[in-house]
Amino acid sequence: MKSLLFKPFYSGKIIYNFNKTDFDPIPNVDIVLVEFIKKEYSDIKKALPIDYLNFLAYIFDNNEPTIEKKVKSILTYEQLKRIKKLLKCNINDKISDIKYEDVIILFNTFRDYTPELKKSLTNNFYIKLKEKQSKLDKINRTRSK
Repeated sequence: MKSLLFKPFYSGKIIYNFNKTDFDPIPNVDIVLVEFIKKEYSDIKKALPIDYLNFLAYIFDNNEPTIEKKVKSILTYEQLKRIKKLLKCNINDKISDIKYEDVIILFNTFRDYTPELKKSLTNNFYIKLKEKQSKLDKINRTRSK
């Protein structure tokens, strides 16, 4: 979700690949240094950034397993039919399998064709999700050599 929050507004590129041996203890993952540059024009057009953030928070916080079930409450039947034709992924895929381009298609369809009453279901959802996450217990792990 984090990468999808920033991708419409920033472009990123890897500027340095670290060696795993640069760290102690040696990590199990690859480590890179990334540069983020604010885009001159956002990929979200005709919408406020907060509308996109609320939309994303709504679909990621929804516990349904598939894209279709996650958006069913905020899209009409006709919109779902249209989206099935436009998306490059399967609407029955998990949200974690969706590509950035498909997220933009979902959002644009929601923004352009959803009635205001259904749009209001996402109002302030990003703030609510951040508040909910701030109350979660954090698991602190320590490593021993």
